[in-house]
Parts: sequence; C-alpha cells; structure tokens
Amino acid sequence: MEICIEKKEKVPVYPDDFSSFKDGVDISNEEINDWIERGILTLEWEGNIGDSYSISSGNSLVVIHKYEDEYRIVVTKDYSNAEIFI
Repeated sequence: MEICIEKKEKVPVYPDDFSSFKDGVDISNEEINDWIERGILTLEWEGNIGDSYSISSGNSLVVIHKYEDEYRIVVTKDYSNAEIFI
C-alpha cells in the first residue's frame, strides 16, 4: 500500500527509501553524553512542553522530547533516515 501526503509525496518505505549512516564516523559515548546535556539544558531554558531537540553526526543521533513531567531521550547509532519534502 502506498500512502501519499499533501503534495502527493510518497511516504518513504523502509529500508528501500532510507539512507543508512551505519558507516559514518563513530561518535564517542563522551560526546553523546555532551549532546544529551546540551539538549536538556536547551529545552530547560528555551523549550516548551512538546518541543524536541535533536543532534546528529557520523553514525549517531540523539533526540530529546520534553513532556510535562519528563524528558524522553533516544540515542541511536547506525541509524537510517528518509526525508519528505513539503
């Protein structure tokens, strides 16, 4: 089944339409922890409930979501992503 969004763009199908970053430069755990700290501080000072912060480089991606009573942190290495232009 193919799903299209507003401008008739096809929703990407995993893994065919995704770019893999598994061979990207390995990011150290220390740097990832720095990213997490920076993201939480950014959301603490500038973010509203429902906001997100993300940073990526090499083979690593950090996404932090701010909720009413928690931060949800996702860290992944060797990730894949796709884009839909709107």
